[in-house]
Amino acid sequence: MNLWRKLFSKSDDYFAVDQSHAFRFILKIDDIPVGYLETENGYWKFYYSDEFKNQNEYRRLTGFSDLNKTYKSEELWPFF
Repeated sequence: MNLWRKLFSKSDDYFAVDQSHAFRFILKIDDIPVGYLETENGYWKFYYSDEFKNQNEYRRLTGFSDLNKTYKSEELWPFF
């Protein structure tokens, strides 16, 4: 199955990370990169960008309150 289709399919392994490939998504609002969603060694990883940390216009994402933390999970968070 195509890697993108597998990543976004709703099969039983819907949230499983493909350990043989690395993915990086940039979450943006307007022209500001909010943060990065990546795969790494079987885990999903999210962290805020420096540009987002240095702005005062937008609030932090619900469930991701620490601007300096790198969040890790074996499953993709429902937010994404």
